[in-house]
Amino acid sequence: MRSSRVAGLAALVLSVTGGLPLALPASAAAGTLYVDNNVNCSDTGGGSQALPYCTVGAAAKAAQPGQTVRIGKGRYEEPLVPARSGTPGSPITFTGAGGSATELDNGGPAVSLVGLHDVVVSGLKLTGHQEVVAIRDSSRIGLDGLTVNGVGTAGRAGVWIGPGSAEVTLSRTRITSDSGAGVQVEGGATGVVLTTNLVSAVNARGIAVTDSPGAVVNGNSVYGSCGPGVELAGASGGAVVKNNALTLATPGDDPCKDVAPVDLAVSAASVPGTVADYNYLATGTSRPYRWAGTEYRDVAAFRAATGQGGHDLSGPRGLPTNPVEYSPLIDSADPTAPGTLATDLNGRARTDDPLVANSGTGNGFHDRGAVERQDPFTFDVDVQRSFTGDSNTDITISDWSSSPWTPGAAVDSSVDFGDGSARVSPIPAQLTHTYPRFGSYTVTATATNALGVARTVVKQVTVAEPVLKPSLTVSRQDDLPLDTDPLRVKAIAGAETSRPVTGYSYDFGDGTPAGADASHRYAKPGSYTVTVTATDTKGRTAKASSPITVGGSYQQLYRPSRLLDSRTGGQPVRSGQILSIDVTSNVAAPEDGQVTAVLLNLTATDASGNGFVTAYPGGSARPTVSSLNYATGQTVANSVVVPVGPDGTVQIYNGGPAVALLADITGYWTVRPNGPANNLTSAQQTRVLDSRTGVGVPKNRIGGALAPVTFQVRDTAGLPPEANAVVLNVTATESAGPGYLTANTASDPATSSLNYAAGQTVANQVTLPIAPDGTVTLYNVGSSLHLVADVQGFYSTAHGAPYVATAPTRLLDTREGGRTISPAGSVRVKVAGVAGAPAGVRSVLVNLTVTGPTTGGYLTAYAGGTPRPNTSAVNFTPGATVPNLVLVPVSADGYIEVYSSAARADVVVDLQGYTA
Repeated sequence: MRSSRVAGLAALVLSVTGGLPLALPASAAAGTLYVDNNVNCSDTGGGSQALPYCTVGAAAKAAQPGQTVRIGKGRYEEPLVPARSGTPGSPITFTGAGGSATELDNGGPAVSLVGLHDVVVSGLKLTGHQEVVAIRDSSRIGLDGLTVNGVGTAGRAGVWIGPGSAEVTLSRTRITSDSGAGVQVEGGATGVVLTTNLVSAVNARGIAVTDSPGAVVNGNSVYGSCGPGVELAGASGGAVVKNNALTLATPGDDPCKDVAPVDLAVSAASVPGTVADYNYLATGTSRPYRWAGTEYRDVAAFRAATGQGGHDLSGPRGLPTNPVEYSPLIDSADPTAPGTLATDLNGRARTDDPLVANSGTGNGFHDRGAVERQDPFTFDVDVQRSFTGDSNTDITISDWSSSPWTPGAAVDSSVDFGDGSARVSPIPAQLTHTYPRFGSYTVTATATNALGVARTVVKQVTVAEPVLKPSLTVSRQDDLPLDTDPLRVKAIAGAETSRPVTGYSYDFGDGTPAGADASHRYAKPGSYTVTVTATDTKGRTAKASSPITVGGSYQQLYRPSRLLDSRTGGQPVRSGQILSIDVTSNVAAPEDGQVTAVLLNLTATDASGNGFVTAYPGGSARPTVSSLNYATGQTVANSVVVPVGPDGTVQIYNGGPAVALLADITGYWTVRPNGPANNLTSAQQTRVLDSRTGVGVPKNRIGGALAPVTFQVRDTAGLPPEANAVVLNVTATESAGPGYLTANTASDPATSSLNYAAGQTVANQVTLPIAPDGTVTLYNVGSSLHLVADVQGFYSTAHGAPYVATAPTRLLDTREGGRTISPAGSVRVKVAGVAGAPAGVRSVLVNLTVTGPTTGGYLTAYAGGTPRPNTSAVNFTPGATVPNLVLVPVSADGYIEVYSSAARADVVVDLQGYTA
């Protein structure tokens, strides 16, 4: 055993006792050709480095003796077929980038050498579906450092060296073949050297030599095959089989369960002159040897019977690519065997393991197989920014090393910080370094153990101004599967920071004190801005903000209920009178949580003149907007969403002469904890009912005998299966007389959804529950007519966003500021960031009113800048004032658009709520 000797040879050199040295190009002057299909290239440009060939084929046609063809990284779907031979001492060399960086993939052989001499191929990954490398009638051929993948053709070898071939060397090559032999030499090929290769032939032989005398099979690792691992068949005498590591598939396991693997097989005609020794055979193979037709079950029996295998070993299985410490493979080979290389499969020098006795011949420390056990000396450093001092340019260095081959011996170490300062040696246990300025630096640390083995570690370090950039994500609790609460949110903070963060403080934007609690419940629906403040170890602070919207969960009433009918007392509502409706104590809105808003259908009838009605939260100032407009003698209805005041009421104000007022509740919003969140989604405006054309119902007038009008909304409008209520704009037209529509049952038509007069075209927004079959139902109480319905949105527990009802606020009045809509024109209205709607608003609920039109027509509202849908929101006659509640999606830039078909009309838009 030598305790400190390390072989220093790095080049590939075959021993003088046998084998063909891999000839290098005669000189650089002979010229180098380049191939690279990843850059600007040309197959007619001469193959210079500035303008390389695009294909390997073009370079192969051009290459002359003594030239090297360098093939760049990448995949080339073509074979290598040299057009000519080299000359003795001046071969033609084809080389890739090594490993798997340069790949040739071809349906046939990836490399085909036929009738050639003095050719070297190295550093390529080769994939083929027949023989991957095919050689015939060729001599002085060198194959080195290849990766060979044979795919899918039974009986075809990974590397095939055929008849008429001589002095072919295959070295340091990884071979995988899933159907045929890894290497097949046959047909009288002579002087073949197979050395230091790693071979896996899944279903066949590893290395097979047939009728090819004088072959050298030395230092190879064969594993995983069904065997034989190495076979000399036919008349292949005079061979040398030494230093191989044979680890075949375990008997009984797939794919070899029906065969009895044999590690080494030599036919009777191949015995003369053949030497087999210094091989390693893994235990578990049922028949390690078959020699001249006789099988031997262990090394001792083989040695006694044949006189061969005097230094053969048998031992445990293991990965042949990484011999473990104390493996019998280590320091036990015969380096005097022909074909022995000074470097292993990975190009690493032969190394003496001081923990294993040298039992080989010659220098005594070569390993068997293709892989040499290397000094396991490891070394690393940890580079961290230091924030313990006052300097922002400090780093700390700590290192560690492990040298099992020299336990207890000192390790020399040093570090260069890459800023021009003096190298520090040795590296202390904890080292702090201060850079002169901010920037990026390369830290290079080196360590050398007692055997002279050096390890170098390179780390990049950036010393920059301290960073503190917090991030914030805020989620509603109704996004969670359990324990939902529509007013509760959860904040999650993080930070990009160069110093540790000591804490986070959250301001939820509702006036409550900031604190460390990341969970918060708002007192009421709305849009808020949550701000987190991060503090680091130096006391620096930085903020990040995120918007969040919380709102109530919509509850649809399947039986609308009447909350107000001023006719009951026999007295009309006087001009200027305010009626207060107690919502939370009404049976239609049960007290299972705080009711935040109600959906009402307001109706005015028996008016003594023209006027308007305003609905608003109880306990608040009356806004200067209208919810419903009426005319003398007219019966007219409009839907309205009203926030509920702190006292549980909504207020109804009459802004005109005496009139009878009715209010029907069809739904409400609650912030009940632990209930499913039922949210609103605006939908593409889609017509689902038109009795004039046969959409949704047969083409026919709808009678007034309380017959149900049932039509499909889910399949025709693209509503999801989870949708439980739909928002419709319902229009009555061509009526034979007066009447109304109700969403209640035919046996109890106590409430109205839409009122119409003879010949009138009038619309109202109606929210209806969706039946399990995807339909909704209305009932007509009155005269025959035609009905039209357009989908505007839907409610669902699995989709949408919270709805926030706002105090009515005017967004647009074209009577002010000269914004009259041009004939058959439109006007864009900014809603994002206006009147309490947040910047991230998705849709708005607006009361859309037309007044003073010079001709009859209709209004349509839609997302600003998008194509106008073929639907209507408000229908009007000349000179009329007509309102309607409309759900409108908002464009990405925060606008809605209102179109008027009239020659001239004024338009009023009042915000009632939004989703965000």
